[in-house]
Parts: sequence; structure tokens; C-alpha cells
Amino acid sequence: MKFSPTLLVYIQRHYISRRNFSLLLRSFIIFVVLVLAYSVLFHVFMAQEGREFSVVGVWERGQFETAGPQTSISPHTVLVLAGSHDQLKAYDKLFYFYHTSVAPVVILGGGRVGRATGQALEERSVDYRIVEQLPQRWQDMEKYIVGNAADLQILYQAGSGQAPAVVITTHDDDTNIYLTLYCRHLRPDIQIISRATLERHIPTLHRAGADFVMSYASMGANAICDISPTLRRGLLGRQASRDPCPGLVPTKAHPQRRA
Repeated sequence: MKFSPTLLVYIQRHYISRRNFSLLLRSFIIFVVLVLAYSVLFHVFMAQEGREFSVVGVWERGQFETAGPQTSISPHTVLVLAGSHDQLKAYDKLFYFYHTSVAPVVILGGGRVGRATGQALEERSVDYRIVEQLPQRWQDMEKYIVGNAADLQILYQAGSGQAPAVVITTHDDDTNIYLTLYCRHLRPDIQIISRATLERHIPTLHRAGADFVMSYASMGANAICDISPTLRRGLLGRQASRDPCPGLVPTKAHPQRRA
């Protein structure tokens, strides 16, 4: 049997055409699979986005800033989250790590606020030491360290070298500012919670190094809002009217949890 050159060219072209068609068909199938996968993932992410919480802003040593892609989170940053109860519980489940410390929390000042702080810690099975120099305030000598909180040896005796946190509870704001500076200088990594009698001293305490400041005015306002739902709705309505995004009202401040 003889094959003419024309027949050989036809067979060769037919083979190449079949191979090109096969490659084209495979490419088309891969393209369709990718489009379907992207569509499914897109709808899953969109549905998940409706169930996620929002980071409204961050507190950094008493200064509030709205959160954005460029916002950096430091060890002292407090996230302000907005979302439902279930969403915030899901966040805690993912990011809330318990760091148990055997070292006691140091409380500077054994007055009414200091004793109440110690009682609250004891109810949560957290060990503590209270530094107090007035004899009439001494109660459980196992928990009390007798002396001046400004004395370095007294602070070391109370366990400030290993304590996860120090709570400053004296009624004098000037003393609290000094003790905050002192403790921050001794332990840059410690968590400092300070009491403020006057509202105007809150920024000063934050600049001195306090992570959190307990103010009578702020705590009283929050307590009144919690007691009166009508007042709370009115305040939230006024805040929403000033907010460029009225539907976005922060529902929970998520503090750092190191102590």
C-alpha cells in the first residue's frame, strides 16, 4: 500500500488537532472548577462576615482611636469589640488565653478600696498582698505587709518582683501618680491598675504608666446607665446621632487579661 504525501500531511494535522482539542477541553474544565470554587468560597465568606464581630477601636493608655488596617496592637492595647453575645463568646474561645500566675497581686493601700479589691480577688481564688502602714487597718497579717509602699524593700517583700499586677488604691491622686511612676520604673512589664479620685487626673495617671484607671465619675456614670435602661437608650441614641455610622455602637470593651 502506498501513502501519498497529501495523506501523510492530513493524518499529521488531524493528530495535532485532536491534541489541541484535548488541551482546550482540559483547560475549560479547570476554568469551570476554579470559578465554581471561587463562587462557593465567596458565598461562605460573605455569610461568615455577617456573623463576625467588629473591632470598633482600640484603647492605648487611656487614648481611644478608631481601628483600621494600619492599627498596630501592642501588649498594652485594649480592643473595643461590637457584636452579639455569641460572637463575643466565640472570640474569647479563640483568643482568650488564661495565664495563671502563682505570684500574688500587690495592692498598695489597705483602706476601703484596697480591702474590697482583696476580697474580690479572694473570691476568685487569686492570691494577693496588701501594703499598708496604718496599724488600725491591719486585719489578716498573712495577707498584709506592714510598711510604706514607696519603700523598695517593702515592695520586694510584698512580691512586686514576680507579681503579675499591682493595684494602687490610695485616696490621694498625687500619691497614686507617684506610685504609678515608681512601679512602672521598677517593672516595665507589670500591669498597673490605679484609682483616681478626680476625673482630671486620669490622663496624668495614664501618662505615668497606668494600664487602667478606676475613676469614681466614670464608674458612677456606668452604674447609673446599667440601673436605668431608659437613660442608657437615650445616651446610646445621642452617641449614634453623632456617629457617622449610626448602626455601629460598641457593646463590649475587651481588656487585656494578663493578671
